[in-house]
Amino acid sequence: MLLAIVLTVVLLPFALSLLLGVPAVQNFVVHKAAGVVSSKLETTVAIRHVDIGWFGKAKIEGFYVEDYQRDTLLYHSFVILDLRPDCCEHVTHYRSVYSYLKSLAL
Repeated sequence: MLLAIVLTVVLLPFALSLLLGVPAVQNFVVHKAAGVVSSKLETTVAIRHVDIGWFGKAKIEGFYVEDYQRDTLLYHSFVILDLRPDCCEHVTHYRSVYSYLKSLAL
């Protein structure tokens, strides 16, 4: 009994991580999640294709969000995300670039 519990605790997360490495499974999960978000927001949220790599890179194609008047709020044909924990160190750089551009506009 104890062996079965230990194997389940160890093997189930491992099996799930292997399954989530398959692009077809990734797209299925993302489409279901987009459907849930769409129903919660009562507007359209769609993603055409996603490819999540093993080392924290995610490629998203066709990211689309409508506003409540059914007009396009946001659309990106191709987005690359860095999901690694150390990716947040670049936020300061982006903020400083934004502050610089904002100061030029004044």
